[in-house]
Amino acid sequence: MRKAEPVKLNMENIYSGLAAAFTGGNIGTYSNNISKIWNNGVFINGTEEEKQEATDCVKMLCCQNNFVIDYAKTLYKPEFPKETSRKIAKYTNSKLPAFFEFAKDKDKTQLEKRNQSLVNRIYNKIPDKHINTRGMELGNIDYQKMMSDTTVICGKKVSALYNKLNKQYRYMVNKKDDDNNNLRYITCKTREQFCQLGYTSETITDMLVEYLYGGNKRYKQLLWFCYGEYILNNLRKNISVKKTKYIQCTDCGEWFEAGISSKKIRCSKCSVLERKRINREYYKKNKTS
Repeated sequence: MRKAEPVKLNMENIYSGLAAAFTGGNIGTYSNNISKIWNNGVFINGTEEEKQEATDCVKMLCCQNNFVIDYAKTLYKPEFPKETSRKIAKYTNSKLPAFFEFAKDKDKTQLEKRNQSLVNRIYNKIPDKHINTRGMELGNIDYQKMMSDTTVICGKKVSALYNKLNKQYRYMVNKKDDDNNNLRYITCKTREQFCQLGYTSETITDMLVEYLYGGNKRYKQLLWFCYGEYILNNLRKNISVKKTKYIQCTDCGEWFEAGISSKKIRCSKCSVLERKRINREYYKKNKTS
């Protein structure tokens, strides 16, 4: 890749560099086009020549994407020849792949119908099962243990704002592999909007717990992402938990939990086996004597 000509580091050139980064450094277009090509039916029903042509288009877009990434410092972004652009357009004049419903929170009207491309086939392999704990006899949740002030009632403005933000961020905070910086941004942005209502974070926590758990509402992920530390602190204050420690069994090597002052060296299973061994030795010794 070529490099930009050296210039003096002054305010005018800094501004020009920033302007170039914002106006010419958009990699989203190229990345989306690459996704469209990989989603194309040519990889399912096409000939080997057609598959190779589509793959070459991906390579060219990857190349151009690299130029765009470095555009702010190189100020160089080559354009495709018209013939190459027409070839790429054969595969990119379509909507985004169906999995963007989850990857980018897109509406289904913005997406192609789900086909048998690789990523879309993964969708069929992941069952959408709801976790059901009814048969575990866990009992009812005493949600007031998660509150600092149990007399707090959630205000309408707070519940309305939560419903609005939950609809906006629900899928973003539900992804296990999501970027930590993105989650941190969502958390800070959400807390900032709630603080504008004039309540402390502790009070907002109590209100949302009362609203969501007291009203048996769904979608509590946003609450835990933004105010989980406050709920945890309340639980620590309101529930007396026996202090424990983990010990490695001297026989089998497995770790087990025991009281903080426990002097055990064996897990329950190995303790039973050890008692049986001692009893056998005892009976054997008495029998011989």
